[in-house]
Formats: sequence, structure tokens, C-alpha cells
Amino acid sequence: MVEYIRRQAKKAKENARKNRRVNCIVLLLPILFISCFQSNKMYFDIASQTVRSSSSKGILRLTIENDSIPETFLISWRGSYDSMPDFIDFNSINEAYQVDKGGEMIDNSKFKLMPFSKYTIERMQGDAGAYYLYIWTDGKGKVVKANDRN
Repeated sequence: MVEYIRRQAKKAKENARKNRRVNCIVLLLPILFISCFQSNKMYFDIASQTVRSSSSKGILRLTIENDSIPETFLISWRGSYDSMPDFIDFNSINEAYQVDKGGEMIDNSKFKLMPFSKYTIERMQGDAGAYYLYIWTDGKGKVVKANDRN
């Protein structure tokens, strides 16, 4: 009889351990599932000349490449992650962003797109895949058309 009780107690312990593992997995799956939906999707607001995140996730870094001539900008956030905005205004880039043109740091106020050009904007951060946005400028370097073809 004592042996039977010992076996039952051992089985109960093993079942409790298995249940804890199952419960842990069940709790972690939704978190992993939700994190898969973090997206780098963005759009360009032509009226305000602003790149905007389609989610509330702030924009850490953008690469802007001129498809017409060899010209590349890298705009990177240098401030606190808690205050990272979910937009970048091309008319007035936030001072906490650093702007590099062709590998050289430039003053944010010097950022200007070339007239009559097509650019590819790439946003890649975190675990989400890269997202691309295509923009076209007019004779003054203002964006007049945007397309995401993603």
C-alpha cells in the first residue's frame, strides 16, 4: 500500500511539472504571436512632406536613396527611445535625429531632396522585415507622389 501511494505521489509531481510547462508555453505563445505583427510599414503624407509610421512604433532609422544619381541619406534617431517620434518631417527634421549624406554628417536643416528625382526609402528596425517606400519629387525637390509597392 505504501508503495502504491509513493507511485501516485511521483505521478502527481510529474503531471504538475508537465502542466507548468504547458501553462508557460500557453502564456508565451500570444506574446510571440503579437510580436510577429510589429511592422515597419510607413507612408508618406504629401501635404505635410512627412514620412509616418503606420503603427505607433517610433522611427529609429531611414535610408533614403536617390534612384537617379548616387546620393544616399541615412537619418538615425540619437535621442531616448521613449521619446522616439513615429514621423519624420522632411521640412524640419527633429534635432534628435542625425542626418548623414553619403557617409558625412550634415546639419539637419541642410537636408534637401534633388528636383525631378525618384527615391527609395527603406525602414528596417527590430525583428520586422524591411519596408520600402518610393517617392518622386518636383522641380523644387518637394515630394509629389508616393507609392509603397510592398
